[in-house]
Amino acid sequence: MPKLDQSFMYDAVWARLKEGGCVGIFPEGGSHDRTQMLPLKAGVCIMALGAMTKNCKPVRIVPCGFNYFEV
Repeated sequence: MPKLDQSFMYDAVWARLKEGGCVGIFPEGGSHDRTQMLPLKAGVCIMALGAMTKNCKPVRIVPCGFNYFEV
């Protein structure tokens, strides 16, 4: 698979965080039916570390998950 240039997405995330906003993402990178979270993908770390480097502000990562079952 060719490498995707995600610099535009990271720039948008960093700009939003610099404004004091928040960003909702799905850091596991997929859907599953397990009761525990999967390891986070590298992108969430790139977003947080890049924002702290560019803005000199702490970034909070709040893990949360959805539990849903077909009824």
